[in-house]
Amino acid sequence: MAEDKKESLGFKVALNLIPYLALPPYWLWCSTLRISYVNQEKAESIKEGVVSAFWHNRLFPTVYLYKKYRPVIMVSRSKDGEIISKVIEKVGMGTVRGSSSKGGKEALREMVRLAGCKRPLVVIPDGPRGPKYQAKAGAVIVAQKTGLPLLPLSMGFSRAKELGSWDGFLVPYPFSRLVVVYGEPKVIGPEADVEEERLWLQEELIRLSHEAERLAREG
Repeated sequence: MAEDKKESLGFKVALNLIPYLALPPYWLWCSTLRISYVNQEKAESIKEGVVSAFWHNRLFPTVYLYKKYRPVIMVSRSKDGEIISKVIEKVGMGTVRGSSSKGGKEALREMVRLAGCKRPLVVIPDGPRGPKYQAKAGAVIVAQKTGLPLLPLSMGFSRAKELGSWDGFLVPYPFSRLVVVYGEPKVIGPEADVEEERLWLQEELIRLSHEAERLAREG
């Protein structure tokens, strides 16, 4: 019991230190990336709010890219999720805690409740445990219940390290090229079939990922 308390205390201390230790090198790392956008007007044209979706393994540059928009991101209740939450909340972004494996229904309800905040709502459709590139229905459900357009996007890197995690998490090398490709925003009507829209989102994210990767390599 004493060891558990010691471990818990150590985790809490580390959790509070991580944003201060991780963010400075992260900002420096991302500042070296050569960034370009495709169809960015699709995102800029949406002023009343949006539900954004991208694959879990493209998460690395998103805090750097989208900090100014102060998005609200659905993050799992795991220890990894706790670390991610601390980091992104430190820069003024919001979190809603929950996933398909734990607290998902409550998290989706909270995301729907936040629809009027006019901040982007982000649901990572294959998180937190995959399978890789297989979308779950969460982003579609939030878009359908809020009436906000669903905006798929993806990112490609000219050079990146693929980690040995379930998703093959991608960490771009410094000074590499990053291309962000936006898809077409789609309003999911109340009568729409959620499974059909889930499959559409999955296929669209795969397509956008291939396009972003091709453009990043071609330069």
